[in-house]
Amino acid sequence: MHSRVNTLKACLLAASLFTTQVALAGRNCAEVAVGAQETQQAFEAAYRLQKLLDTGTQKVVIIARRGQHLDKYGITYSHAAFAVRDADGKGWSVFHDLNLCGGGTSQLYEQGLAEFFADDLVDNEIALAIPEPWLQDRLLELFQSREERMRMHHASYSAVAYPFSTKYQNSNGWLVETYARAASEELLIDRAAAQKWLQKQQYAPSVLNLGIGTRLGGRLFKANVAFDDHPDELRWNNRITVNTADDVMRFVARHSIPQPQCLHGAFPEAICVIR
Repeated sequence: MHSRVNTLKACLLAASLFTTQVALAGRNCAEVAVGAQETQQAFEAAYRLQKLLDTGTQKVVIIARRGQHLDKYGITYSHAAFAVRDADGKGWSVFHDLNLCGGGTSQLYEQGLAEFFADDLVDNEIALAIPEPWLQDRLLELFQSREERMRMHHASYSAVAYPFSTKYQNSNGWLVETYARAASEELLIDRAAAQKWLQKQQYAPSVLNLGIGTRLGGRLFKANVAFDDHPDELRWNNRITVNTADDVMRFVARHSIPQPQCLHGAFPEAICVIR
């Protein structure tokens, strides 16, 4: 048994090292060597998740990771992604939106599970949602088309993009808008339509109370933070509304399969927390 586990971990290691540069694209543009401890943690997280996923027949799942300490804002997970089972059934591809080099743009990436967790995370806690079968089929069809994957993507990036504006987008905004296109009975042709649908469905993004110093500091010194898409009545009262992975997971739980065997933390039963 131990030899089989070690073999699988070795395979994950080889696959991850092959594309480590891509994994770092969401952090910065400097050449950074991934340490042995971080590498091991990424493989262990990927192995735990793949072992769990391989026990079922699901085709598409939604996963979230802890990339930042956001506890002071009451937020657990910073970044969410789709994981799609490969055509041969032996592996998984992760699709997510990453900020480029700390600048004002983003790009969609397709990575392996190990790469997804090799991104300087706070810890290796994972949240997992398994959409209902009909929704998995719609998402799978969507991800088989590059045009569909890109439909809701907007390259102008802000980490605190207002969820109901099309001026900027953050990573979780791309995911929840793409999810909306798959889940809606309507034909959502663009981001504005997706956002209107999300509002009708009472999607609830997070509201952060940020002091003026935090807002001005972020705007002046970080190219990937902008507040000028937020309504004045909220912005000038230090109330910044933003898509977080917590919001995404709570929303997608509505059409996800219950997982009573898991830990759930503060999330619905359809969200499995893996520590």
